[in-house]
Amino acid sequence: MKDQALTLLIKEAKKRVFDGWSDWRYDLLKCGICLCDEKSAKKLEKALDILLEGSQENYFPEYMKKEDLIVRYLLHRHLYGKEDTQEELYQNISIKELRIIAIKDAAEDKNYDEAEKLCLEKVKEEESWHYRSSDPEDWNNILYGIYKAANNTEKQIAQAKKLLLKGNERFWDALKQIYNECGAWNENYEPLLDELKKSKRTICYRSVLITENERMRLLEDVMENPYDLFYYGKYLVMDYPKQIYELCYRNISESCAQAKDRREYKKVTKKIVQLIKWKGNDTSKSLIEELKQTYPRRPALLDELEKVEKRL
Repeated sequence: MKDQALTLLIKEAKKRVFDGWSDWRYDLLKCGICLCDEKSAKKLEKALDILLEGSQENYFPEYMKKEDLIVRYLLHRHLYGKEDTQEELYQNISIKELRIIAIKDAAEDKNYDEAEKLCLEKVKEEESWHYRSSDPEDWNNILYGIYKAANNTEKQIAQAKKLLLKGNERFWDALKQIYNECGAWNENYEPLLDELKKSKRTICYRSVLITENERMRLLEDVMENPYDLFYYGKYLVMDYPKQIYELCYRNISESCAQAKDRREYKKVTKKIVQLIKWKGNDTSKSLIEELKQTYPRRPALLDELEKVEKRL
């Protein structure tokens, strides 16, 4: 049954439907590895040879060569174990998928220095690249995992702080846990917030402020930069209604000045509706009157304003 299943997988992987979708083709062949013994493995390698020969006609032959090397390594590892295939692994360490395997192997063997070295090589190489905070296989995220596994508190803190200041808010909780375990959270709390503000990672900073219930800091930041005012306003309007109403008044006035058609006028009046929901009726009345007087020749705007006025 294993042999029949392997034959079927190879047959399907060869079909032209996978032309241009090499990763799916090779993923299908990877599924056949667990079915192989030394004898049937020759059948899989033969299929790989045929695909490799045809790779020259592909638009991305180097990509197919990389996929070929990954499948062959995984096959050999399945047959002979990780120790006997380590040389092959390191010969192709430039391939991301294989480097990650080498890092995991080193970490499992508690060889954290080797895992760190393999990871740092890529971190330094790609330092100027965009940090992919949500990708668990981003090298910076992997590096933090190594320090955590090694229980290296000092390097954990340094890496977590680096990634927090790159805008990854989940490392706020990581730092909080580490510092609490060290009994050093209170002394690091304010300086860490200050550093995060200076980093200009607005969304991350404000998310942390909301989590920590730092409403005054959040208000100060929103007043400095009213980015996404009507999202953050809901966290502030109960405690600081006057300031939020004033910010909304200014924001809506500016939005209306730039609006040119009914669709945009509706966006403006939607903000006024939100202001009314926040019990800013007086501000809304004054605003509507001002907009009517300022733009008397915009019938579409006046029509939308009258609809909102009925809510007051």
